[in-house]
Amino acid sequence: MAYVSRTKVSLKLLQHLVSNIETVNNSSNNNNNGAGMIQDLEMIQELDKAIHDGFLVRDGTGATQYGFSHDRIKEAAFILIPEGTERDGLRRKLGMLLYSVSQDLALGQDWMTIAAADHMNAATKTVKDEEEAIFLTKLNFEAGERCVWVAAFDSASKYLEQATAHLQNNTQQGDPWTFHYSLTLEVFSLRADAELAKGNWDVGFKVSEEVLDRGRTIEDKLSTQLSYSKALGRQKSHEESFLSSSGTLQAMGLYPKTPIGMKVGLVRDLMYVRRFVKAKTDEEILTMAPSTDVQLGLAIELFGCAIRQCVYTNRLMDLAALVFKALFLCFHHGQFPQTGRMFLAYAFICDKTGDYGGARRFADLAVAMAAQSPERGLYGWVLYCRTAIFDTWSKSQKEIAELLDVAFKRCMAGGDYESAIIGRSCALECDFLAGTSLVLLDIRCADLVKHSQMYAEVLARPVETIWLPVRHLRGTIDSPLDFDALAAFDEGDEDKAFLTICITSYLAIGVYWSNYGFAEKVLLKAFPPADKSFTRKVPRLFFSNIAYNTLYRTNGNRAYRKRGKEAASELRKLSEERGMNSWHRVIIGDAHIKGCTRKKTPGAKDVLAEYDRGIDAALKCHHKHDAALASQLAAEYLTWKMEGGSLDDAHSTSITKYLSDARGWYREWGAINLVRHLEETFSGYLRRDR
Repeated sequence: MAYVSRTKVSLKLLQHLVSNIETVNNSSNNNNNGAGMIQDLEMIQELDKAIHDGFLVRDGTGATQYGFSHDRIKEAAFILIPEGTERDGLRRKLGMLLYSVSQDLALGQDWMTIAAADHMNAATKTVKDEEEAIFLTKLNFEAGERCVWVAAFDSASKYLEQATAHLQNNTQQGDPWTFHYSLTLEVFSLRADAELAKGNWDVGFKVSEEVLDRGRTIEDKLSTQLSYSKALGRQKSHEESFLSSSGTLQAMGLYPKTPIGMKVGLVRDLMYVRRFVKAKTDEEILTMAPSTDVQLGLAIELFGCAIRQCVYTNRLMDLAALVFKALFLCFHHGQFPQTGRMFLAYAFICDKTGDYGGARRFADLAVAMAAQSPERGLYGWVLYCRTAIFDTWSKSQKEIAELLDVAFKRCMAGGDYESAIIGRSCALECDFLAGTSLVLLDIRCADLVKHSQMYAEVLARPVETIWLPVRHLRGTIDSPLDFDALAAFDEGDEDKAFLTICITSYLAIGVYWSNYGFAEKVLLKAFPPADKSFTRKVPRLFFSNIAYNTLYRTNGNRAYRKRGKEAASELRKLSEERGMNSWHRVIIGDAHIKGCTRKKTPGAKDVLAEYDRGIDAALKCHHKHDAALASQLAAEYLTWKMEGGSLDDAHSTSITKYLSDARGWYREWGAINLVRHLEETFSGYLRRDR
């Protein structure tokens, strides 16, 4: 069908605006390259003809909203406009029109600025003068800014690279930092944020260093300094990140430069904060007036970055000084978007000093503050931390899973992918402890590793370590279990947070495979700072008790006996104070202590009764995998007694029963490879199932 020229022009306009667009207010265009002028009503009439012939469809609820019925038709509409001067001219006019409309508060939409930048960038082969260069710089900066708002960092990088190029190559007066300082600072600062956020380290650090070098004041450099310090932390350069953050805070006069000054300031701020929170109700704290000091708000966020690095570097004195100084500033100047993060840090300090009531209060305040904060992604991170540190001890697995899922989604929506992946990792650890199907865990871990590798390789390592026992238990890993290679996990690695995950995962492997020599090597590593989160502390104490006491039973080293009892005692104390989700592990641990006694040994009947108590407790809370481990330990105890001549062969029936129960529950869990190991190790008592 031959189309009249006006319909062709309408299709051209529609193609070049976007794939679907509302024609009203955007379609009028005076094209001096032969297209003629199409008014709103006239264009609608022409586009309606195209709908009748199947080229277009109405899209959405608006009566004047159109879309191409097929991508090939869209491509054909593009070809209608000849390449070269005519196409570039139309795109420049459309770009200017879209940008003009985008500045209208009533009609403007974010996509218009982005589409305008696309048209102008595609149509502009050479820049005529400095005025045009500045316009294109501002246009690309605005497009990049809108992409950053929705965490589209790849697109933001593209527009901000264009803006940087126009500034550097087309400003005829010379150095843009001299003649266009404000615009240059905005462009370079935002580009540094975008490049570092997407993990483009080389470009991000280079742009950041230029801002930090050329910025005129600390305030001008503050936002870039924040991104720079965060990026160093994401690269696991925790010490360098801390020094970078604290150095800036010292230059602003917000943090003391000497150890004596830090101690004096800590005492003063601590006393003030304690008096304040004691005098105020939670409602009064939550309704504190918000501060309007933007620069101080960025400084508070920099405090948060420094505090996070203190956790990784074990700078406990600095951590306390930073937390109480930040809270002092919040109470004096009003509530900032990051105040919730400071209350969360205060909760950690209370938890570490044994004030569990205060820890719970300030953790709840942190979540409530983050919920009302405009800072995107903050609520997800604070909710994750509270759940991981506090809720996991007492709430049901279903509640924990729901809370962590909300935290993950809020972090993703806010563009905080690092926190989202860390939170999802915690959810996987919770699932592993709760006995979730290993088949399902295998799939979830594989998916998270894939997504974390897309974002940053450093985030994939801890997820892969969490995944390791799952794969070995199931037998889905390609390489066989190499205990010697695993024992060297800490060589050349100073990332203490990562080592904590390694110790937890590798202890689990050693205990499940009854390789207590390997478990001994893991236990004798220099332990990183204490991590009181449920997913790290519980398995570490539980498996440490089992490993140390079994080693004592084997070699008589009383130091191991003492350490095993200390681990059991700490798990009991934490469970009594914080929640009973691991009480069955306390019972199993107590049974194992009795089962490893070398002198004045209790009777086998009493020991087995204790193991049975632990098995029953585990089954009542649906932790069949822990019941299986308790059965395995009971069988190991009986074989030890028989080999020592304390029991006769009549107890072999009991060994077979315990091993059969363990095999059945492990199989339900999905630990097929561990079942094979049990059948091979105890082949005299356990026949291989076919």
